[in-house]
Amino acid sequence: TNTTVDQPDSRGRQLLSALDYLTQRSSVRTRVDATRLGVMGHSMGGGGSLEAAKSRTSLKAAIPLTGWNTDKTWPELRTPTLVVGADGDTVAPVATHSEPFYQSLPGSLDKAYLELRGASHFTPNSSDTTIAKYSI
Repeated sequence: TNTTVDQPDSRGRQLLSALDYLTQRSSVRTRVDATRLGVMGHSMGGGGSLEAAKSRTSLKAAIPLTGWNTDKTWPELRTPTLVVGADGDTVAPVATHSEPFYQSLPGSLDKAYLELRGASHFTPNSSDTTIAKYSI
């Protein structure tokens, strides 16, 4: 992100800018399959992953990790989405963030909800085999 106070909509644009750089101008652009891109982010970056998926329907995956966003409804998403929440999250409690995000996704969408037991908002910041297993 540009600053620690960037809101999810800005973070979503930043994620898309990073993908554009990666596929168009980076030194590894010839090794990247631009038809198989996804986004993943933590906290407001998780909210940003939903914003990015809303803006770019060609994305193949969106994974908000203990995501935070003031927008709780995402019926317009067409990107396969894995919502990851943490039962001990006091920053973005699952009842007011991850659960409403997931429940608002279209019924026809390829989607999944994973709630980490005994986890906090900051669990995605450390190595976690469960998150890695289901994200890949």
